[in-house]
Amino acid sequence: MKILGIIAEYNPFHNGHKYQIQKAKECTGADYVVVIMSGPFVQRGEPALLSKYQRAKAALSEGADLIIELPVCYATASANYFALGAVNLLHQLGVVSHLSFGVETHDLDLFYKLAQFLEHESDDYKRILRQNLKEGLPFPKARRNAVSILLGEEFVLLLDTPNNILALEYILALNKLQSKIIPVPIARINNQYHQKELSSAISSATAIRSAVLDHHSDSFYEALPPAMKEIFHKNYGKTFPIALNDFSTFFHYHKITQPHPMSSYFDGTEELERRFWKLYSPTLTLEELILLLKHKGYTNTRIQRFLLHFLLEITTEQMQLFLEKDITYYGKILGFRTDASLLLKEISKNSSIPVFYRPVDQQKLSDLGKKMYHIDKKSEELYQLIVLQKFQTEIPKEKTIILTAQTE
Repeated sequence: MKILGIIAEYNPFHNGHKYQIQKAKECTGADYVVVIMSGPFVQRGEPALLSKYQRAKAALSEGADLIIELPVCYATASANYFALGAVNLLHQLGVVSHLSFGVETHDLDLFYKLAQFLEHESDDYKRILRQNLKEGLPFPKARRNAVSILLGEEFVLLLDTPNNILALEYILALNKLQSKIIPVPIARINNQYHQKELSSAISSATAIRSAVLDHHSDSFYEALPPAMKEIFHKNYGKTFPIALNDFSTFFHYHKITQPHPMSSYFDGTEELERRFWKLYSPTLTLEELILLLKHKGYTNTRIQRFLLHFLLEITTEQMQLFLEKDITYYGKILGFRTDASLLLKEISKNSSIPVFYRPVDQQKLSDLGKKMYHIDKKSEELYQLIVLQKFQTEIPKEKTIILTAQTE
């Protein structure tokens, strides 16, 4: 049995997901598709536009057979931790044969060569990287410069776009885990990741997010995949969109009640903490605070993640403990198709971690698993609270999305 894994934040209004699933199934001949999906918060350090169950339903309607949630501590982390957490989750299911991901550069051999170079850091690489970081460059740019000097521009192309960077990290994760899962790159079509204009073909996630948050509903509606137009009409202005600034008041309250130093939270540093206390004001929105905190050596996304990890109480110490042991400790199912029963049976027989879709019996989890699950549960409750406050609409209690074989 061939089982295809796909890792995605999954924006249901992005009309490229269905293409990727179909193309990857054609390339692999896969019998089933498992999607590892971010929950209420995503890798940019922001809340998801709409709830994870609405997104899971969209993914199932576009060809996925099973949706499993990526724990929030990895879903909101930098590319290397995001990739390691997601790939490890697929690996521990014990049944996934292939991993598909979108790329701008389709030459898999280049990714393997760069991965090998980064796994065995030379003294020259370490020296150049240290010098670049000392000069105040953010890590991504510091690494890019070192690769450019030592390997040439051909390999730098792999570090210039978010999809290529994630693809590289997926391969690094597969190597680290000594996994037998086969990587399957799929070339992106029609747009660039950060393209800001909507397209009648396949729009970028950036363009879609901007259109939703700026209330450009007419132009946005035309760019929707057909299956998503119903979700848009039914829920827009009632349960979504959710944006980072919606969490500003809660953030300010949390700052008052939180006893730990800011630098103890994942992605935090003593320098960021000093800047925070120098510039902080309770009158600021989160987006305004992020702009003020921007500084050499720190990308906007890094700062967003730092503030989100503070809000969700994800500490560096916790992450180190998670990473030292099993990395991921359970698989929470968000949705599945009824004709994927054989897939679920295979996972039940082969998975090395608990996989569940009803409220979990926490006694079945390890101590670290309980801690990770607690963070996930808290992040979901916070997201639901913000939806309720913003729209006076209560998101229904967690309920696994189950699509019958006939559901379109």
